[in-house]
Amino acid sequence: MSATDVWVGVDAGKSSHHAVAIDAGGKKLWTAKVTNGQQQIEELINRAAKTVAKTGGQVRWAVDLVSPAASLLLTLLLTTGQKVVYVPGRVVNGMAGVFRGEGKTDAKDARIIADTARMRGDLTELSPTDELVVELTRLTAYRADVMADWVRGVNRLRDLLSGIFPALERSFDFSTRSALILVSGYCTPAEAFGRCSPVRTGGIGPNHRLWSNSSEEIRCGRSNASNTAGSANTTLRATRPPVMVRTCSVCRRCPPPGSGA
Repeated sequence: MSATDVWVGVDAGKSSHHAVAIDAGGKKLWTAKVTNGQQQIEELINRAAKTVAKTGGQVRWAVDLVSPAASLLLTLLLTTGQKVVYVPGRVVNGMAGVFRGEGKTDAKDARIIADTARMRGDLTELSPTDELVVELTRLTAYRADVMADWVRGVNRLRDLLSGIFPALERSFDFSTRSALILVSGYCTPAEAFGRCSPVRTGGIGPNHRLWSNSSEEIRCGRSNASNTAGSANTTLRATRPPVMVRTCSVCRRCPPPGSGA
C-alpha cells in the first residue's frame, strides 16, 4: 500500500454529501460539502484526483450508504473507475467513540468513514450492479411497500373493530379478502344482524369478482356475524355516525354489499 494514497470518506445524504480526505497517516487534507448533483459530484472526484496527481498515489473512496439516496454518487464513482468500499452504519456508530468530540455531525461521520477504510482491509468493495438486479430490487421493494400498506390497513381495521364489535373481530380471519369485503359493509352489530341476510350476501361474489371459494367464505362469515350480533345488545358510542366509517381502507375497490355496483 503506497504512503501517498488518499482516503476519502463520504457521509451520504438525500440532498447533499459531506466528504473528508485524509492521508496515510490519518491527517485531514480537506473537507467539502457537495450537493447531490452530477456536476458537484464530478467536481469532488476531480478534486480528489488532483490531490494525488503529483505523488502518483490512488484515491480510495468509502461510503456509508448503498441506498437509492447514494445511487448517483456510486454510479459516478464506479463508472470513472474509482475504488469504493462500503462502511456499514453500525461500524460507523461503533467507531464514533474512538474519536474526540461527543457531537454527531456529518463532517465527523465522514472522517470516521475515511479512517475506518484506511485502517481496515476487510471492507466490502463495491462494483457496478447488473441492470437486471437493479430492476428486481425495485420490484421487490415495491412489493414490500405494498404489503406493508396492506398489513398496516388491516391492523388499523382490526383495532377499530375491536372497539366497535369485539366478537366479530375475534370470529373473522382477516388474512382473507372475503372477511375484509364483508366487514366493509357490515361492521356494526346492528348492520350485521339487520342487514346481513342470505339474499344480500349472496350477491357479493359476482359483484366483487371473487374466486369460487370466496362466496362460501362470505356465507360462513355472514353466519358468524349474525351469531355474534345476537349477543351484542349494547350500543357503543363509536358505532354512531359520523364516528364510524363504513369503508375498509384496504379494500376500497370493493363497494359495500347491496350497493348495486
